[in-house]
Amino acid sequence: MLRKVRAEQRERRAAFGLGRDDDAVIFTRNDARPWEPGVLSLEFSRFVKRARLRHVRLHDLRHTYATLSLASGTDLKTVSLALGHSAIGMTADTYLHAVPQLQEDSAQRLDLMLRPAIGDPPAALKARNPRRWREQC
Repeated sequence: MLRKVRAEQRERRAAFGLGRDDDAVIFTRNDARPWEPGVLSLEFSRFVKRARLRHVRLHDLRHTYATLSLASGTDLKTVSLALGHSAIGMTADTYLHAVPQLQEDSAQRLDLMLRPAIGDPPAALKARNPRRWREQC
């Protein structure tokens, strides 16, 4: 499907005398020029309004994708690549705070891995969060 779209784009660009498109933009206007980002946001906003959906910005969908992907267990590197971030740290700084369960899950996995080697925690640690210790035992 993308190859077909790309071929049609090349034909349109040639018809308008625009030459080769080195940016490889997938979605273009009828005259083969790329859409301005603001136009896409405006059209999405109109679509949401026509569909009588709760107000949501196009960019909010990006944040939703990233947060839900991380919460579902998708690794940080995969999410970072999908978002087009230049560094994994950017993704971590932006999204990890939104998924506190990831930190809890990590601590529990580490605890389960180390417990056979170090034994049960001292009573003082159990007293800090007794419900958590009951749930795990």
